Amino acid sequence: MEFITDQDFSKILERLENIEKMIKKVVAEKNGKEIMNAVEVADYLGLSKSHVWKLTAENSLPFYIPAGRNRQMFERSEVDAWVQAAFVPQKKSNMEIEDAAQRWIINKMKKY
Repeated sequence: MEFITDQDFSKILERLENIEKMIKKVVAEKNGKEIMNAVEVADYLGLSKSHVWKLTAENSLPFYIPAGRNRQMFERSEVDAWVQAAFVPQKKSNMEIEDAAQRWIINKMKKY
């Protein structure tokens, strides 16, 4: 009979927490929850809560504070748009650039 070490238990617990976050994200997406709080946005984006709050303090991430409440609320569509606007496509490798340049030269030479 094998015993689980504290380190193994910690790894198992961490993996279970990650699975729980993924399940919550899938359920929220499936339910079409359009309004989220800061904790849900952090889980949705895979960020820490403090990082979400930092983004709101910088007015980088769009949010709302409903009248009479002291909570930040986020619209999923605006969060998605913010992510897409911040997306930077991966640069091409040197080999991909060289291949594209060679194809361009060959196409130009065919015309002459």
